[in-house]
Amino acid sequence: MFFSANIQDMDEDYKEIIPDHPTAHSAYSLRCLTQICERTGWRVLSVVAKRPGNLPIQNSLLCAPV
Repeated sequence: MFFSANIQDMDEDYKEIIPDHPTAHSAYSLRCLTQICERTGWRVLSVVAKRPGNLPIQNSLLCAPV
């Protein structure tokens, strides 16, 4: 599985960047996303920083089935 997300270094697991528009711009801790993946049968193989190769993409996670 490959997906991208806005990962931020923060104490909470999740926050809305624009509170008036839920899910329009959300941020997650890496710990939170890793836990979600593990609970649903995936393990995180790699995490790539935002804008790899100057592409308009958030942090990228590559996962494999457990």
